[in-house]
Amino acid sequence: MSPPGKDPVPVTVAKVIGAVALVLVALAFGAGGACGAWVAVAGLWHGIKQPGTSSLDGFWVIGAVCAVVGLAGAGLLIWSIVLMFRKKLGE
Repeated sequence: MSPPGKDPVPVTVAKVIGAVALVLVALAFGAGGACGAWVAVAGLWHGIKQPGTSSLDGFWVIGAVCAVVGLAGAGLLIWSIVLMFRKKLGE
């Protein structure tokens, strides 16, 4: 039996493996969000400097949506890791 306030070793190992998997998924979401931010900024810059010269002028909206979803998803995944290892209040 484990001491009060501590998880058994198999549970801790499962949490660590889960945390590593969540970090990898968060990195993928973060990369997608960063790419979306790049597309949004580049699209806005192009639209301001040379309006009407490209058929891709409206793609900054898609980039902005990808940036918000990707970065918010990455943040939620990292927060879930913090909550997973946080000590419970009742212990």
